[in-house]
Amino acid sequence: MDARSYALLLLRYRARSRREMERRLLSRGYSREEVDEVLEWLEEMGYLNDVEMARDYVRVGVERGWSRIRIIRGLKERGIGDEVISEALEEYDEERVIRFLRSRLRAKGREEAIRFLRNRGFGWDIIRRVLADE
Repeated sequence: MDARSYALLLLRYRARSRREMERRLLSRGYSREEVDEVLEWLEEMGYLNDVEMARDYVRVGVERGWSRIRIIRGLKERGIGDEVISEALEEYDEERVIRFLRSRLRAKGREEAIRFLRNRGFGWDIIRRVLADE
């Protein structure tokens, strides 16, 4: 399978950052020239866009009740730069995350809820807000 076909196959599963795609293609044994060519083509076609990928990642994170810390970590692992992360985090809707967490934690006891939130990277300010209306 050529590098372009493999890249398109990877994109069928989920959006990827430029750095992620580069790593995957190089680890598959494609030459640096071939990888650079494919990355350029993907960007020209609009299939590879770090800003849009980061914004989508933040939106999904909000829908799933993820903390800012978890989202930032996930984006950095995907090779997204700090400037793009800052821009994407403008989409982070803290109130929506808190509403989601409240609905999810209703059945849990206070200590269990605190443990759940701490393990997911939430600070005490958010934990207090989530537990305030119980």
